[in-house]
Amino acid sequence: MNAGPVSVRRQYIDGRFGQMHVRIAEPDTPTALPLMCFHLSPFSGQMYETWLGEIGRDRLAVAVDTPGYGYSDSPSAPPPMEEYAGAMADVADALDITDFDLMGFHTGGRIAVQLALLRPDAIKHIVLVGVGMYSREEQTKHYASMDTSEALQEDGSHLLATWQNSVRWRGPHRNNDELMKSFIDIIRNHDKNHWAYKANKEFSYVENLPQVTQPILALNPRDDLYPYTPRVAPYLNGGQLIDMPDWGLGFLDYHSQETAKMVRTFLDGEWGVPRKI
Repeated sequence: MNAGPVSVRRQYIDGRFGQMHVRIAEPDTPTALPLMCFHLSPFSGQMYETWLGEIGRDRLAVAVDTPGYGYSDSPSAPPPMEEYAGAMADVADALDITDFDLMGFHTGGRIAVQLALLRPDAIKHIVLVGVGMYSREEQTKHYASMDTSEALQEDGSHLLATWQNSVRWRGPHRNNDELMKSFIDIIRNHDKNHWAYKANKEFSYVENLPQVTQPILALNPRDDLYPYTPRVAPYLNGGQLIDMPDWGLGFLDYHSQETAKMVRTFLDGEWGVPRKI
């Protein structure tokens, strides 16, 4: 394993919707399976940048900007979850990744589960951060206000509302300079930010997780999904649920070493009983 975090490089990969922007960290001699990381909406792979350098000490680690987010090209119309997952499979194929593990944060978790269903033999483990385990009724209600793009206001009040919402859920330790990085992601593609939510609305964890056979590690930081994530416990396939009541959005920057230790233990070795940190 590398003595310190490895450098992160960027590149573009051709996919079904155009070019996909990826961040990649890789040690000189990888000793573990590659890990592909999918971000929450409407952010980008930038949220994984510190994490990639840490988890990439002993494996190829890749964070992909979901089509239509970050610097990835956008589809011409809102795609279903299968197409989002298929676009991630395009990246794996382009990088010649055959057997690998997945990590998904919020929306990225749904993409990860869908990809595991598309390629059950290739995916070995899944890490889910914040799991929206809604009932069908809860899911319809949750995404009811996310079906359209936010109207732009001449006085910029829509920007203030977006910023205030970011402040509300930013998590411990994140200062305004760091928050601005994700804020830029949110406003960059404002007219398409809701597209992934359309796919989320139609993709049910309750209906799809019973088909997943891979072990699942579920991390539960304190954010808007904190009350729902524990419901994933029956579907972990021998994996683990870890409660993180004192961690929030941004923990991959501030607790990257601790998180890498627990994720490596899950991906590469043995893990214990459910616990709280």
